Amino acid sequence: MRNTVKDEWLLDPGRVGTQQEWADSHGVTVRTLANWKKHPGFKSELDRKLGQLNVDSLRIQKVVDAMWDKAAQGDVKAAELYLRYIEKIQPTKPVLDDDTDVTKLSDAELLEALKAATQVLGGK
Repeated sequence: MRNTVKDEWLLDPGRVGTQQEWADSHGVTVRTLANWKKHPGFKSELDRKLGQLNVDSLRIQKVVDAMWDKAAQGDVKAAELYLRYIEKIQPTKPVLDDDTDVTKLSDAELLEALKAATQVLGGK
């Protein structure tokens, strides 16, 4: 079995045309494709390889870029999804630790904490 061609078959999400056309263009028979699909490990191998493909950083970045483009054009849902994604990869920092004694902060430190809290809460 030619693994590189099999890998192409497994990982070709943009595959267009019929199986016959794909087989012809890659030098295998449709029977070979059918045999690959019948193999007991085919489903698990497909799932594993698609999982690797779906977490590819370039693919994820394309999706993030598309969300940003839509959000920048005023698509509220895209903006919400983009902001949720950004928050997951860059969580907001707590403004103050729970044990911070605010009475000991300078005016500048209090002002900075207030600005940060306003941003976290969605203010300007």
